[in-house]
Amino acid sequence: MISNFLTRDTARLSSDEFDLLVIGGGINGVAVAWEAALRGLRVALVEKGDFGGEASAGCFKIIHSGVRYLQHLDLMRLRESVVEQRILRQIASPYVHPLPFLIPCYGWGMKGKPLLNIGMRLFEALSFPRNKGVDSYHFLPNHQLLTREQTLSIAPHLNQQGLTGGVVYYDCQMSNCERLTWSVARAAIDAGAVVCNYVELISGSVSKDEQGKERIQSVTLQDKLSGKNFSLKTKFIVNAAGPWLGKVLQRLAPSSPNSEEQKHRRLYTKGLQFAVPQFVNSYGVAVESRGIDEATVVSRGARSYFIFPWRDHSLVGTTDELVLTDPDTFVINAEEVEAFRREVVEAYPDAILKNSTIKFAFGGYRPVDRRYRADEFEQLKERDLATPSRDDLIVYHGRQNFDDYQRRLSNVISAEGMKYTTFRHYAEQIVKSVVQWGGFKVSPSKSATTNLPGVGAQSYYDLIRYYKQQYAQHFSGEVLDNMVREYGTFCSDLMAIADKEGRGAELIAGSRLPGAAVIYSIRYELAQTLSDIIFRRSGLGTLGYPGEQTIKQVAQIMADELGWAKERMTMEIQNLHVDFAKHGVKISSL
Repeated sequence: MISNFLTRDTARLSSDEFDLLVIGGGINGVAVAWEAALRGLRVALVEKGDFGGEASAGCFKIIHSGVRYLQHLDLMRLRESVVEQRILRQIASPYVHPLPFLIPCYGWGMKGKPLLNIGMRLFEALSFPRNKGVDSYHFLPNHQLLTREQTLSIAPHLNQQGLTGGVVYYDCQMSNCERLTWSVARAAIDAGAVVCNYVELISGSVSKDEQGKERIQSVTLQDKLSGKNFSLKTKFIVNAAGPWLGKVLQRLAPSSPNSEEQKHRRLYTKGLQFAVPQFVNSYGVAVESRGIDEATVVSRGARSYFIFPWRDHSLVGTTDELVLTDPDTFVINAEEVEAFRREVVEAYPDAILKNSTIKFAFGGYRPVDRRYRADEFEQLKERDLATPSRDDLIVYHGRQNFDDYQRRLSNVISAEGMKYTTFRHYAEQIVKSVVQWGGFKVSPSKSATTNLPGVGAQSYYDLIRYYKQQYAQHFSGEVLDNMVREYGTFCSDLMAIADKEGRGAELIAGSRLPGAAVIYSIRYELAQTLSDIIFRRSGLGTLGYPGEQTIKQVAQIMADELGWAKERMTMEIQNLHVDFAKHGVKISSL
């Protein structure tokens, strides 16, 4: 067991002086904090909500190898993705798992099996050695060619007209992206960073350095749980607030953009995915959408939707709609989810997909290529140019503008990553820029060889085997499998809570997690609200509303641990219902 509980140490935020303040606790923000702290910088990170609760939670749960970059002839991005996927299979082994994907082939042209076979051979040559150093569980085999009959045995509802067979290739998925995000946040804490959720930036204090350049010397923050404001001193700032980049900049140092500048405002797409009862097994399946990816150099026609098995359900995605919307108002409504479902059913008319209730929808805002401007919105929308950008953003405000934000700030970088897979490498590049422009002296990067918390020295198979031997008398094999996927070696801490304290050994209703998981997340994972537990620490709510019994059981455990009164429990449940409504989930008690 860990000897000390983790707490939101806002006292240290106000009393210490930091080398680096990271604003934003999504996957890229926490990765920057981890990378910088590992290299010896004094780091603080603040997140106005919970870690990974916004755009990061809206990802499609895939850790891509980069095979799609062949169509863009973007070999550098492909190689980066291959390397980073391999690193995650090593340093995040309980959270990242292999998954085969089926691409159906039609005719003998660009969609045919011969050309796709050549493309996959080229990819495998370029991605060598992608399996170096990984254990047998995480080994990704080379692609396989399937006959027409084999293809239909995997995906019987594919369009059969012109179908000649299929190609299976191997990628990876996350069982719970929110837990992987938290694991990186925990790694930053273990490396010495001060990391706090529910702390919001209010304003910045601007001064001038010796060269007369503007810089932020301190910021005013608000603890959203206590309502108290306080000041934090920092030498450098990384703005990793995702779609809130512009809002953060305006709070740091307000500017007054004119109408001409507003034309360059960053455009975003609203991405959308949903979960339904499982109707594809073992394989992910690509099906054609209506849209065309105009960014590809070697086009196979329409963009693909993907359907794949995930936690005994099927995930379907992704669609993108060009939007001009305030990120604070993000919500998924049932109508747009249903419209997306109907479009997928046209391409893959499975009865379960057609007739089952969508249990949960999720998504977020993703930036469009910066060459497209806000004043072109109507034309772009009409042409269905809603493809998210492939290029990561790093803007040093001492020398560059960010869209309509014109002020030069010599100690601020804005950063927005496009891909979950490459968060570690992206953070490494951001910290490299911080070191360059901030003049810091640091040790070499070691994040590529540093296991994340919860990852043991043994292989994933050995970890599973160990817990099944140790705790077979307490839990079934399915429960232990799930616990290792969610908590890795921290399963021992959950078991210690149940054994030593005599509480939390019972399973949460309708789940494969013991009540000790809730207690553990409160004590050691900075969980502050019922939504934190349901959505982001346990994943209980990411497949739809788990039911009143489950919610009340978790709320009661939290109340016992935190001393909540009945009124606080009621408020937390009401807030949780509101959060479900944002995901297109209708709850009768609302």
